[in-house]
Amino acid sequence: MLQIDGFRGIELKDKPVFDSYFTKFPPQISEYTFTNLYMWRNVYKFQWNIMQEHLVLIALRDPEKIMLFPPIGTQPDRAILGLMELADNLKTSIELIRCPENILDLIRSNSSLNAQIHINEDRDNWDYVYQQSDLANLPGKNYENERKKLNKFKNRNKWEYRPLNGDLIHKCINLQEQWCEWRGCDDESSLANENAGIQDVLNNWETLRFGGGIVLVEDQIVAFTLAEPLDTSTMVCHVEKANQEYVGAYQAINQLFAASLPTSFEFINREQDVGEINLRRAKENYHPILFVKKFKVRLI
Repeated sequence: MLQIDGFRGIELKDKPVFDSYFTKFPPQISEYTFTNLYMWRNVYKFQWNIMQEHLVLIALRDPEKIMLFPPIGTQPDRAILGLMELADNLKTSIELIRCPENILDLIRSNSSLNAQIHINEDRDNWDYVYQQSDLANLPGKNYENERKKLNKFKNRNKWEYRPLNGDLIHKCINLQEQWCEWRGCDDESSLANENAGIQDVLNNWETLRFGGGIVLVEDQIVAFTLAEPLDTSTMVCHVEKANQEYVGAYQAINQLFAASLPTSFEFINREQDVGEINLRRAKENYHPILFVKKFKVRLI
């Protein structure tokens, strides 16, 4: 793996640094919470550094290039120029990924960058953003199918919803292990990678302290979600798992978690569909009010 002076891997002890930048410069993209980055650190081979007073995150999973996430700070376009110089010295290429429109606008307005870019829309990684009240209430004809499944679950089962806390983490671990047996995680690398990341953050909940909720039926967990604030008005859901033997379990965890949120969280970001057609259809069925569009920017 490419070694770059000053950059190092993400560790639990780095959480206060990341959190301080995310608080000062609230992100738009779902990737930018410490829990999410820690979950995927090994898959993407994340490295980070503070450069020119910006938090700079790179992924080194591709041996042919540096994959740069949007720098966090007052002038991310200037930080990008610095990374281009670094890549040139290392005789490697650089690509800016998961770039939201506000950062893209900065790049386009920077004359030193505008002539050196090639932009591609990254539809598979657009974030789906929903009105919290829509997910909590499932109003109108648009949500008729989801309401039917939810009502089946609630009417057929003696259920209970609980906010996630340290005493419930072991139940989430148990369901995640069962879910992986059902889905054959060991036979599919993407599911195996996801499973490893979920197990990692669950086992480190005491440090990460993310939120979420679980649904129980007669004290047995049937669904859980892992979530945390993205900014003061948006909650981002990183993980949602359910026992599919219970019809409507996914609808239940989705609706009950949304209904449990304080009114200050007006929006829920449910991340991307990564190009999976069934996942895209499921997310579209909940009628997002907007997408956080992202782009890949090849820096020439």
